[in-house]
Amino acid sequence: MDKILLPLLLLVTAAGLTFAYTKPAWDASTALRAQQDRIDVALADAQSLQERWDDLGSEFNRLPLEDMRRLRTILPDEVDAVRFLILLDDIAVRNDIEIVDGRWEEGELVTLEDASGSASADEVAEVGTVLGVFTGELELAGPYQGFRQFLRQVERDLAIKDVTALEVSSSQRDSSRPGTESDQFPVYSMTVNMYYLP
Repeated sequence: MDKILLPLLLLVTAAGLTFAYTKPAWDASTALRAQQDRIDVALADAQSLQERWDDLGSEFNRLPLEDMRRLRTILPDEVDAVRFLILLDDIAVRNDIEIVDGRWEEGELVTLEDASGSASADEVAEVGTVLGVFTGELELAGPYQGFRQFLRQVERDLAIKDVTALEVSSSQRDSSRPGTESDQFPVYSMTVNMYYLP
């Protein structure tokens, strides 16, 4: 009986030691295999995104130069505040409008739906879902006809912008012209949002 019991005991001990030693290594290799599978899926997704990026890049590069210029003007990568203020000032001077005050700040990122009020799924897929907002608050003074022309010319500028608030308040005397103490112009307060791709 001892002859059978000792080898059986040694066999059970060897199996237990083997199991105790290999179980952690087996669990670690199983975890590594699962991680490798996740990485493989991520790499496949990255490859498909890279192919889509390349397709869109080549499609963009096939656009005529004039269309590319207009597209960058409509939705720029960033807002050039100085150039925009120079444009506004130039338009204001041509229409006998004075920019009394102005404040500008970069706002938070918004979704396309927030920016436009409503957007279809196709628009979101084509443009992207996030836009940056650059907000300006302006106070303008001048004759009503000049203000109308000012707004028309600002609207003709291709950059995407919207006037979110417009208020007309009491008149302001035009002291820049001598002898016109009685001339008074309304003050137009407006808030303008410009959008860009972040």
